[in-house]
Amino acid sequence: MLRTMILLIGVAFAQVGTSSAQARWDATQQAYFLPVHNDSGVLVEVKLVPANLVRGGLTTTVESLTAGRWLYKYSFGVDGQSPQGLGSARVPCPAQGSTETRGYRSDAAGTFADVFAEVRQMVHGPRVCEFLTNLGSGQSGQGRVESSYLPGLTQIVLVGSGGLDRWPTADATVETASYHPFVDSILGYTPNGLALRVPGIAPMVAPPAQGDAGASATALSDQVTAVCDRTDWVSPKGICQSLTTKVRQVQSAIARQNWTAARGALGALAQELGAQDGRHVAPDAVALISIWIGRVWSDLPAGTR
Repeated sequence: MLRTMILLIGVAFAQVGTSSAQARWDATQQAYFLPVHNDSGVLVEVKLVPANLVRGGLTTTVESLTAGRWLYKYSFGVDGQSPQGLGSARVPCPAQGSTETRGYRSDAAGTFADVFAEVRQMVHGPRVCEFLTNLGSGQSGQGRVESSYLPGLTQIVLVGSGGLDRWPTADATVETASYHPFVDSILGYTPNGLALRVPGIAPMVAPPAQGDAGASATALSDQVTAVCDRTDWVSPKGICQSLTTKVRQVQSAIARQNWTAARGALGALAQELGAQDGRHVAPDAVALISIWIGRVWSDLPAGTR
């Protein structure tokens, strides 16, 4: 089982696309005011609350199921003093793999009730499994994704609730060329938006053919590279050089069909991860790489493991 724990923090304000220059920032209300024409043709200001005020925690677990499937659980909690609730969470998920999503939200008694979850293609981004959490301060919830795709490192987008107020008009729609790009930006649809983006684990890797140790070793190498690209997951960087060297030894042994050497290199990699767990390598990184070590091991020819 893979288990990660991530603390959510706010992100810095920044310019968001070309239309952001038209909006004024109100530091007191912590909101943008964007001038637009409403459906009556009247120029009004729309109040837009960036989705970057959520405070809380995100815990991810990944469990291996039968028949080559994986269960991803995303548990969300909003601090009691959080200035904003969590409106939704968007987890990248593959176009194939028979992905099933379910969402739950806890009530005051601590029990979980079904909430709406959907899989859709975002307007300006990848296909995601979106959980409409609608969690207020002090509440918690959980989203689940079941997939045949294996875990990889990605970014999870968390969108605060409270989104936008049409002010001071009661008109139901606002249509301008500047409105939609700006709303998309601050609600997290674009790479330079202001929504919370946290590193996380998601079904990102198409499963190699069962028994293809070489393909699994390549995926293992890719995950080590992804982890080492994060400055906050491995320190000092000399650790990455050591991990990468051991992965190359695994790949070399598999290419030579020296299964004894492959097992030895996998064992050495697992031993180093265990020794550095929580010290120089983040537990999330250890857990992710360990899953792929296990996959390579299981793909070695029968009788050689």
